[in-house]
Amino acid sequence: ETGAYGISVQAVYQDVEHTLFQTVTVTQDVAYSIRRVGPSRIWPQAEYHMTMTVIPHTDYQGIVREAIETDFIITSIGSGGVRADGEDTAAIEWQVDWQAGQTYQLTYAFDAPDISPALFILGPVVIGDYTEARQWQIASDIISVAAVDATASAQSENVDGDGRKLV
Repeated sequence: ETGAYGISVQAVYQDVEHTLFQTVTVTQDVAYSIRRVGPSRIWPQAEYHMTMTVIPHTDYQGIVREAIETDFIITSIGSGGVRADGEDTAAIEWQVDWQAGQTYQLTYAFDAPDISPALFILGPVVIGDYTEARQWQIASDIISVAAVDATASAQSENVDGDGRKLV
């Protein structure tokens, strides 16, 4: 059913509570259906892939533009796309000729900056006069880092913050 819907997600861990709230708007007629498949949480030293599957509901010929972080390294772009850098902006652009009701895929691979913690934003996708309703958020997290002293005695143990043994 059309309308605005609120989504609330609550996490409680070790007596710390965190709540996220987002409003999602459902409309009757949308110019484009866009489905993204990509990471929402990354290890900053790896390469990741983003795939956007688009179904246009009207014919479209022109530019599709995905805003990206300026310091992302784009390692590949599918479907003839190109990186377009401005003074303080960066994007990937595809020249498309789409037919209504057909399914199209736009892809690229990226390497985010090697920093953690960080939050990166991709999008929104812009197709002509249409702008995607939301941006894609990526959290960059290194879970834990452990160093082992090779000269330590056989009696010592290395443990992480939760008391688990590290090998």
